Amino acid sequence: KYVPNVMDIDFDALSSKTSNKTLLAMNDYFSTREPTYTNEYTGMYKGYNLIYVTAEGFSPYCIDPVLTPTLYKMQQEGFKFNNFYTPIWGVSTSDGEYTVCTGLLPKAGVWSFFRSGENKNYMPFCLGNMFRSIGVNETRAYHNHTHSYYKRHISHPNMGYDYKGMGTGVEK
Repeated sequence: KYVPNVMDIDFDALSSKTSNKTLLAMNDYFSTREPTYTNEYTGMYKGYNLIYVTAEGFSPYCIDPVLTPTLYKMQQEGFKFNNFYTPIWGVSTSDGEYTVCTGLLPKAGVWSFFRSGENKNYMPFCLGNMFRSIGVNETRAYHNHTHSYYKRHISHPNMGYDYKGMGTGVEK
């Protein structure tokens, strides 16, 4: 049985707290949308661990059944997204990572990842926060560069991760 994907958001209460025309229009728009529904993929990985790889400039030519058997198996047996568009981000590598981790487009001209953490923006749909909301105690993120590179030490904890980089748990 498929059920609607809905959140308990009181748009009328939100609208009563602002006079901002953009926010009012957004509340009106979202309050009238029909929900999507769960489907045959919903919950199919419940009980499994998740490994999520973001690889800048990655090429499928790097995958070899002998040299990289795990990546090969993931490529052969995992979900394949063959019809997609990847824009060129205006700020940095961090913008692409921001998009992958948040599902949002970065703001032009700023490090959106850092700003989201610096401002402590509510990020409930980042995987770290989503897993924490269902009781997963350990949600980890790693980067093989200086822990503060692109100020990930600020952005990643805001997404719900126990973050480690070189200097804070990742060594050469």
